[in-house]
Amino acid sequence: MKKAIAALLVLLLMLPGICACAENMPTEENLYTHPTKGYALGISQFASMTWQNEKAASFRFHDQYGLINFDSNHVTAPQFESLSILSGNCFKVRKNNLYGLIDADGNQLAPCDFYDITALGDHTAVAANQQIDNSGWWAVYSYTFALLSENGQQLTGEYAAIGSNASRDTSSPSLYAPQYHDGLIRVKTADEKWGFIDNTGAEVIAPRFQEASEFSNGLAAVKQDGKWGYIGTDGNFRIEPVFLSALSFNENGRAEVQSMSGWHVIDTDGQLVYFTSQPMKTAFETTAVTEDAVEQLVQRYAAEMGSLSESGEIVVTDELRYHVEQVLVKCDGDLEAAATLLGL
Repeated sequence: MKKAIAALLVLLLMLPGICACAENMPTEENLYTHPTKGYALGISQFASMTWQNEKAASFRFHDQYGLINFDSNHVTAPQFESLSILSGNCFKVRKNNLYGLIDADGNQLAPCDFYDITALGDHTAVAANQQIDNSGWWAVYSYTFALLSENGQQLTGEYAAIGSNASRDTSSPSLYAPQYHDGLIRVKTADEKWGFIDNTGAEVIAPRFQEASEFSNGLAAVKQDGKWGYIGTDGNFRIEPVFLSALSFNENGRAEVQSMSGWHVIDTDGQLVYFTSQPMKTAFETTAVTEDAVEQLVQRYAAEMGSLSESGEIVVTDELRYHVEQVLVKCDGDLEAAATLLGL
């Protein structure tokens, strides 16, 4: 009897500790604050732990990071200079100042060979490689980029640019998660040609343009043979390249384009919405394209089209002037070729 009472007293004395242990175990409610299970797996109480998701936590010991997978009770020994989550089962790690990817059990998904890896965008990330040329008086930096899946698979070869990530001479460039527009993102090859890929890494539109903007409203502004136009997601021109410059369409389906007399606004069908007359500007090498020469061509075309007032005077509408300027740009400033194309 005395032994039973003594055992009961010991149990009562231990009860607060047992309760405390139960409260400290990872549960749905206290998962992000109680690393007790990590200690049970052999992680030193002096290690600093950070929960990465509901199943895994990183820990730091002697300035090195490791990873605990509570699903499999697997512990990846501290060996990384940094560790953060990229996606559910994919973690970004740094070793020898280069980045790679591992899974929750520490298996390598991508080697630590990259200068940096961006956050995810549509289940993909951009990995950057850095090149340093020390042959001159000072170091010259350049970068190439590849697309990775959220599981660490490299989906493309190296590009000179992916999305907003482009090579620049700096030791610490800003990197951006990939952002797809109409399912595509722009890329630039080493020979300065722009095209578009999807989130599988497939080249949907082969790189062939001098410049390109991202898609918006199903159209992307691209530069070909020195002139700007708009292509669809199939790579074909929807609005012919007849502009000196062109910006992306906004959410209302309007875009600014530059012709010889300034910046104007068009819709997604290429129709003029707003015409702004400014002092004549031209990017053509020929000196024959003067404001007077263009005005004479506009007047001739207006007369040919029968654009006359009731009194018989020539009337030049914004649409008519805009059309003549488009033809001039298309003909690279050749006045005679433009006149022929206009039927004059």
